Amino acid sequence: MGSIWRPDLVQPIGGGTVILIIMIIVVCEMTAQSCIKQSDQQSVLFFIAIVLYATICYLLFLCYMNRGKLGQINMMWSSVSIVSGIIVGYFIFGESVSMNRMIAIALAIGAVYFAQDTD
Repeated sequence: MGSIWRPDLVQPIGGGTVILIIMIIVVCEMTAQSCIKQSDQQSVLFFIAIVLYATICYLLFLCYMNRGKLGQINMMWSSVSIVSGIIVGYFIFGESVSMNRMIAIALAIGAVYFAQDTD
């Protein structure tokens, strides 16, 4: 029985597409976390969160197969996720935003800016 992995099926994607995929990952993650926050373990929302996290795994796979820089992709995902989490928490769940969280947003944005490859 052959492997299900076929490298010829994954087409190279550009840096802009990788950034778009990371944004989709963040939207999936924020939606999944919102579903988890509003559900109990037996609800449909909990199942939706599981499906969304499986989708995140596939999207990360695409990024890694085309870009190969685990640290940079994970840092971009984490940083954008921090900013998105604070924004979603504030606007959807009514959570407060302290000065420390504002500093965290600034640092996360700075991390994405300074971690861009120059090669």
